[in-house]
Amino acid sequence: MTEITGDIKSGDYISAGRASKKVKDALKRIGADPAAVRRAMVAAYEAEMNVVIHAQDGTLRAAVTPDTLEVLVSDGGPGIENIEQAVREGYSTAPPEARELGFGAGMGLPNIQRNADRFSIYSEVGKGTRLHFTVFLKAQTEASVHASSVSITPAECKRCLRCLHVCPTQAIRIRDSAPIILPHLCVGCAACRAVCPEKVYDINCPDELPEPDKNATLVVPAALRGQFGRFLSGAALRDTLHAMGWDTVWFSDPWEEALADAVTRYASESNHAGPILSPVCPAVVNLIQVRYPSLLSNIPPFLTALESARNSLHSGHGVFVVPCAAQCSLVQEVNALHPAVAVSPNALLRALTAAIKDCDDGANPPVPSAQEEGRRPKVVAISGVDRVCQFLDEMEDERVNDCGIVALYACDSGCFGAPVWPEHPEVSRYRSMTTERQHHASGRALYRPKPLAPRAGLRLDADMQRAIEKLAQIDRIRDTLPGRDCGVCGSPTCLALAEDIVMNRTDADACVYKKQHPQKPRQKRGKETTS
Repeated sequence: MTEITGDIKSGDYISAGRASKKVKDALKRIGADPAAVRRAMVAAYEAEMNVVIHAQDGTLRAAVTPDTLEVLVSDGGPGIENIEQAVREGYSTAPPEARELGFGAGMGLPNIQRNADRFSIYSEVGKGTRLHFTVFLKAQTEASVHASSVSITPAECKRCLRCLHVCPTQAIRIRDSAPIILPHLCVGCAACRAVCPEKVYDINCPDELPEPDKNATLVVPAALRGQFGRFLSGAALRDTLHAMGWDTVWFSDPWEEALADAVTRYASESNHAGPILSPVCPAVVNLIQVRYPSLLSNIPPFLTALESARNSLHSGHGVFVVPCAAQCSLVQEVNALHPAVAVSPNALLRALTAAIKDCDDGANPPVPSAQEEGRRPKVVAISGVDRVCQFLDEMEDERVNDCGIVALYACDSGCFGAPVWPEHPEVSRYRSMTTERQHHASGRALYRPKPLAPRAGLRLDADMQRAIEKLAQIDRIRDTLPGRDCGVCGSPTCLALAEDIVMNRTDADACVYKKQHPQKPRQKRGKETTS
């Protein structure tokens, strides 16, 4: 059994959620079913916020076993005069400052009751309230893990440690002065490549295009059209590729537009609660499978545009120009009916730049009319892996429910901002999106043959009991570390180092600050304990 405790401070809206986040992190690490994790997180967060809004400080205590999560939240607040009234939806005694921040809608206790398997509350006016709830747990089922499609050039690494701190899943370690990637955590988001000044990271696929083949279809991303220092129409670019020997050329736009239309129809026809996460970015889909599996049900049942394009190959094979490792992994999956290879854009960019330097398109880019703009469905677009994670954290806590369709992109400015492209992403987007209104291929959105499943991700062991035991060891080791989260040891945080020690990826001597300046166990608010 693992016990978690956290202090809750009255009126501290900035730090609110820390105690319940410990519960969520523990459940993910032991491999609890995502649906149970989400219910537990909602109930724990609501209970914590009730103390922040109404009470005079309190404590959250949780006990985790392979079968149950037990949570007790107690406070020294004013108490509840009428519990029967307090558990009714819409009843609230929240102060004005809480309402101004969007809290106090009268859904706290009803949400706890709705998400818990067992619920009880005792309150005494003038003395405080004790709330207890239980969520039954079971182990999650897991999806197979793609091999990482990120390549590494170890000799170029200067140990600047930037990559350690930008990876959204903490998949990178520095060992023996060279980076390594934990494949079960890598989502192929290109964040490491974007920040690395030495270009240590790249896409693990050929840098050279194969020889043109009459049975081959060349599939290129829409962003390619904006990479040549000036406006170049899709027709001119296609003619250039034809001249290079590629008879059949597809741009990705038709499948991207078909996916957008399909998601819009799905949103209008379904009664799905909460934001709908369009599967526009394979890296974000991977990220949700690894770090936010409870949100998988918010992704419509469609393949990504790249997968749909691959499945549209009726004969021959495909050559896919991919701007990121996540797309590379999708293309390189074995598929006998739709054989395909992935290649980096680098060689194609060099060849095209030389081939079109004397090309005069003789046209200015058309500007979409206001009427055309008005017909486009309203979608909340969020780009950049940090902002994507911030949104998903809030969505997981059910603090975002009013966004409709949301398109999340791991790269800043979406696929146009992938670090492989030389042009400024917004300039490239303008050049690309104001052309190519007539497509030479017909795209359609395809349903996913089986639902998305969580990846092993943060899970410490396939057996929940052993995972709980490892979580206990990690907690004990972390309390002996200095808490700097500096990355000098080669792990991104002290918590990650403690996990690496328990998982036999390194040893305790990796922490240089611990060796030079032995530390006493940290005294921190809301300290976790394990038994």
